[in-house]
Amino acid sequence: MTRGKFQATAAPPPAPGFRLVRYFTVASLAAFLLVAAPLLYFEFRESDFFKQVAQEQSAFFKQGQDDFAQQHDAAAHADLLSVHEAGNVNLTRLFANALWEKDFAPFVVKAQRIPVDQCRAIADVKDADHKTVPPDEKQACYAGVGKQIMAFPEFRALDAKVFDTMKKRAVLKIKVYDLRGITVYSSEHNQIGEDKLGNAGWESAVAGKPASELIHRDKFNAFDRVVENRDLIESYVPVLALGSDKIAAVFEVYSDVTQFPAQIKNTSTQIQKLSAENRAKVERAAAANHDQVDANTNLLHAIVLGLLALFYIALFLIVRHGQRIIDKQDFERKRAELALLRQKDLYDVLSQSNKAIVRIVGRDELFATVCRVAVEHGRFRFAWVGLIDNDDQWLKPVARYGEDAGYIDQLDVSGDGASALRRGLTGRTLLSGANVISNDFLNDPEKAPWCEAARRAGVRASAKFPIREGGAVVGAINLYAGEPGFFTEELVATLDEMTNDVSFALDNYVREAARKQAAEALRASEAKFRSLAEEDLAGVVIIQDGRFKYVNPAIARMLGYSREELLGASSVLEVVADEDRTLVRENLRRRQDGEVRSMGYTFRARNKDGSPVYLEVFGTRIPFECRFAVMATVLDITDRKQAEETQAKLAAIVESSNDAIIGRALDGTVTSWNAAAERILGYTAAEIIGRDPVEIFPPLLQQQIAEYRKLVRAGQTVPSHETVHIAKDGRHIDFAASLTTIKDNRGRIIGTATTLRDITERKRIEQALHDYAKRLRGLSRRLFAAAETERRNINRELHDRVGQSLSALNINLNIIRSQLPQHSLDVVGARFQDTQTLLEGTAAQIRNIMADLHPPALDDFGLLAALRTYAESSGARAAVPIAVHGEDLAPRLSLAAETALFRIAQEALANAVKHARARNIEVVLGATPECVTLTIDDDGVGFDAEHTMPARRRRRFDDGVGFDTGHTMPAGNHWGLAIMRERADAVGAALRMESAPGRGVHVIVEIPRRAA
Repeated sequence: MTRGKFQATAAPPPAPGFRLVRYFTVASLAAFLLVAAPLLYFEFRESDFFKQVAQEQSAFFKQGQDDFAQQHDAAAHADLLSVHEAGNVNLTRLFANALWEKDFAPFVVKAQRIPVDQCRAIADVKDADHKTVPPDEKQACYAGVGKQIMAFPEFRALDAKVFDTMKKRAVLKIKVYDLRGITVYSSEHNQIGEDKLGNAGWESAVAGKPASELIHRDKFNAFDRVVENRDLIESYVPVLALGSDKIAAVFEVYSDVTQFPAQIKNTSTQIQKLSAENRAKVERAAAANHDQVDANTNLLHAIVLGLLALFYIALFLIVRHGQRIIDKQDFERKRAELALLRQKDLYDVLSQSNKAIVRIVGRDELFATVCRVAVEHGRFRFAWVGLIDNDDQWLKPVARYGEDAGYIDQLDVSGDGASALRRGLTGRTLLSGANVISNDFLNDPEKAPWCEAARRAGVRASAKFPIREGGAVVGAINLYAGEPGFFTEELVATLDEMTNDVSFALDNYVREAARKQAAEALRASEAKFRSLAEEDLAGVVIIQDGRFKYVNPAIARMLGYSREELLGASSVLEVVADEDRTLVRENLRRRQDGEVRSMGYTFRARNKDGSPVYLEVFGTRIPFECRFAVMATVLDITDRKQAEETQAKLAAIVESSNDAIIGRALDGTVTSWNAAAERILGYTAAEIIGRDPVEIFPPLLQQQIAEYRKLVRAGQTVPSHETVHIAKDGRHIDFAASLTTIKDNRGRIIGTATTLRDITERKRIEQALHDYAKRLRGLSRRLFAAAETERRNINRELHDRVGQSLSALNINLNIIRSQLPQHSLDVVGARFQDTQTLLEGTAAQIRNIMADLHPPALDDFGLLAALRTYAESSGARAAVPIAVHGEDLAPRLSLAAETALFRIAQEALANAVKHARARNIEVVLGATPECVTLTIDDDGVGFDAEHTMPARRRRRFDDGVGFDTGHTMPAGNHWGLAIMRERADAVGAALRMESAPGRGVHVIVEIPRRAA
């Protein structure tokens, strides 16, 4: 809080506008994502591809090795069964030759005479597990048959011969069945008499075909012992009658082959172990290759990202500096605008209050108008006027205006009068007679009792100004603002003046009565005075109480009014310009109050048509109609004043301009040199004015300056242009120059005025952006080159590693197939064929991937051959005819340029096939000595090219840079189109797209041979 003082505050910070750093960051992030996304995508695709190939290769090896082990195991068991079955057949034949004719043949014939039908007639039953089993009665019946057979006298001798014959062989048991299926002999005697009718092996042997089966017995009764955990071959062999091909009986032989399955299992285990080791080696080699590829890729990404980070940091520093310059300029502009707005508000408040003072004759109406003017024109939240009641000395509001949210009503103005006057800022104003300002209302300790009410009313600053009548304080004008620091020095001064005017108006109300008393006395002398002034060429006026009491015809002509209109005006100030009313009012007051008797001054009046009139007045205090008045003579000095003001304004504009403004005569001599020229070029006006300073022009521009002077002398216009001047310290400064002619009042050219605007910083920023664009194009070119190199590396890796592995795998499969026996081929032949078909399909897919990664025709035969090869394969896959025309390039472009053109064509054809639904596509490759042109046309659905891909500014081929990269990224999912443009930019080519809905797409790529 201050008394009679103000608290100045800085202009508020500029509102957020164009943020160069923000847009640069967003654009850089978009560019980073545009570069990083394809790299990460290709890395993930490459990693997934190698993992998938390794997994499929491992699975294929495992499946092949497992199948081989299973087939080996099955073949070994089959061979074992076949060999031992043949051995058992031969053994049976030897046994039959030794014992059949003399021993077994008559024994079997004799045993067949024992009836068994009564046993078979007994029905089988179901056991607890619901299986069909012979009942005990039936088993006892067959046991009785066996006892009858063993009761034959020749049985024991036969049994001894059998044991003696077989004890040195690997046969553990032998049985003999008759043609009824009855066991007529068994080395295990308790099985004699059993019925084998329905047994599959017995039925096969009876039919003449031996049958064998590999079985396992945990416990088995051999000839002379019991054996455990044995693998046996059970063979049923038919025995032919001597000298006949008829079957006489069936032998069942059990051979011990326990050691052979164990050997087979051990061999299979070794094969599986060896296969697992080979598979592990293949997987480790694949993992090592994958890790090496990942390491190389990660290194490349790290290098690229590091370069991008360095570029970003460098450009960020440049852009941030530019943003600071923009922010500073914006801040200064807004501060100047705010100051101008405040100044305008001040003049509006003063002007409106003065009008009210001039026109209003009642005190209450004057106070109400002052409050309204303060709120409406001064941007206050609310205002009120309080006067001291003469009876009780209380301060009472007599006028108010604005939204105070009940603030005024809650003010404590009752109680003890003396105490009330001393409470708060208003009381201090009334007691001290000076204004009291609080620029931070809510933090002012003296305002604590009213802070809550002020917060509701939006009050942040307040001011109190005393009102006087006859020199004594009778009240106060109270003003409230909605922002801290509102009351600046200029505002307080203007409000003081307004308050003084109000006080003056109150004094005028008092003096009005006295004036009326003196009017009659003055009227007596009026006629005498009029006779002297009517014919005067100068204006003559008599002013009393702020109104014209007499005007002669000369002053009426000056102001454009009739004498009656001037005399009828409510105030002299009605014909005074708003800017000078305070001056005129104060000077009239001083003379009427007797402070000075006579004085002269100039002021601005206002003609009836609104045009300004400059008057020079000399007035003297005289008695008129019994009262004092002012009589003045007036001269019209408008022409002289306007000329002076025009010259002063021009001089002020020139001196305050931030641009260097230099005036010259036609011979080049400098006639004016403003402050900006001194500051920028370093020369003072004294050093330059009066001579032609050729030292500020570079030698190369001397001729150009001479040509411009010739144009000026010839009356021709010199166009605005950019130029370079040399400062006093030797610096070369870039300027934007404009030259205008200076003419005299007859229209003759007498000199020139040159305006120079310093554009050095702009030039530096433009060059930095230009260099950044060049670096981005170089980086893009290196990125695409790195991508193509990586594609070739992957192509080579697929050919050298995966391709050779698949070929070796195919050879191994053919070798394995050729070495398998026929019966094994019958089992797995179809599986082998499916595997080889799958292997050939995989090889074909890898060849397609290799061709997509890097077409071999591009390196071997050139761009046209590569385009034709790709068009044939792509058209065949999509069933869309693609025609390729043109001629081989001679000489060929660089590999990078041809690769970029091929990739652009590849992307364009893919878009035409996938999205455009084209029925015909044409590719044309053309060349001239200066340029190579590639066009792709389709008759598809097309698109709105103007909104999808905005056209870019194209530069000339001969500018040494190529084409502008400052295009807008396409909206929506059009990354393919953006990548086509980036590929073109990377090699210095221009890419255009012409399309409309339903009219297909026309893609044109032009690359100068010099850029390629």
